[in-house]
Amino acid sequence: MTAHLSTDVSTLPDLLLRRAGELPDAPFLRHANARWTYGEFGHRVTQVAAGLREAGVGKGDVVGVILRNGPEYLEVWWGILWLGAVFNPVNPDLTGREAAGILSDSGATTVICTEEAAAALREHDLPALRRVITDILLPASLPSIVAGIRVGVSRGVVAVVVAELFGARAGLGYLIFISGQTFDVPALFVGIITLAIMGVGLTFAAELVERRALRWRRAVLVD
Repeated sequence: MTAHLSTDVSTLPDLLLRRAGELPDAPFLRHANARWTYGEFGHRVTQVAAGLREAGVGKGDVVGVILRNGPEYLEVWWGILWLGAVFNPVNPDLTGREAAGILSDSGATTVICTEEAAAALREHDLPALRRVITDILLPASLPSIVAGIRVGVSRGVVAVVVAELFGARAGLGYLIFISGQTFDVPALFVGIITLAIMGVGLTFAAELVERRALRWRRAVLVD
């Protein structure tokens, strides 16, 4: 079966976005240290782009890259393009003075490089340079952890209330149960409304934690 792939794209990030949607499970990269599908690579690129944006990189900024060829290089390269910044590759075999000259000429405001390259750059004056990034951490487990917290909060409240319905002599569940048995409508409504407020409050708290923990996951699209 032949897949019909769209060709009306104007940028490389747009092309990756289309292919990740059309061929999410098709192999994109095969390397000794990594095997990624189009969908996986697209997700990783958006993570890198979000991490760079969180660090202060914006559209049109020149980002120098001093790295060896490898899967990580591709992630950084496409992440920069996805963000709408300017990709400025620098040969990692150059001396610190040579690399600094290229970065100075390009007006790079950010450099992504190894610790060794960063140390060499510190010996040279680069007035436009605002940040040197030697690690881009992708907290891939955080979305699952946060999702587990949100599910656990709701189920935890339900479990406590159900337990109090049948095995307690105090608590919200006990109040709802006794009020229903004795037809104490005001007390029953108090219990139900309190339970609803608890649910809304805990859900809001979980969403607040998610927004703070996953700031890097904000939508990053090229304008």
